[in-house]
Amino acid sequence: MARKKHPLALKEEEIQQLRQMLSSGRYPSREIARAQVLLKLHAGATPTAIAQEVFLQPSTVSGIKRRYLSEGLERALKDAPRSGAPAKVTEFHEADVTALACSTPPEGNGQWTVELLSDKMVQLGYTEGVSPSSIRRILKKVNSSPGSKNSGASES
Repeated sequence: MARKKHPLALKEEEIQQLRQMLSSGRYPSREIARAQVLLKLHAGATPTAIAQEVFLQPSTVSGIKRRYLSEGLERALKDAPRSGAPAKVTEFHEADVTALACSTPPEGNGQWTVELLSDKMVQLGYTEGVSPSSIRRILKKVNSSPGSKNSGASES
């Protein structure tokens, strides 16, 4: 015996919001795919057909529908926050590390090392502790080349 098809009933303002998302192109691809799924569910398509059109698994389509019905549109479109400890290094720390790496190195040192930068961040009270590998990652992200004469920082 086949299951009954229950199309998703979106509100008119939700439909407009989803269509605007699809036409703007300013959203992550996951959210675009989820918006497509919700509109296709509203039109009455089956999860299997939608999954083939949007290149998802049918269980993913059903999960999007379930999240919409239980928690609303925002939860259906966006990922849930990840578990775990919050990041110790924020974008503000990244700016501080970059500025510090571009400054004059401490007396007796020819250039900054990631270890010196890590220690100086703690000394200046920016953070309770940051590992040299985190400093290295930050400098890599801002295209700083550790060891280069013009970067202001080097590995020890």
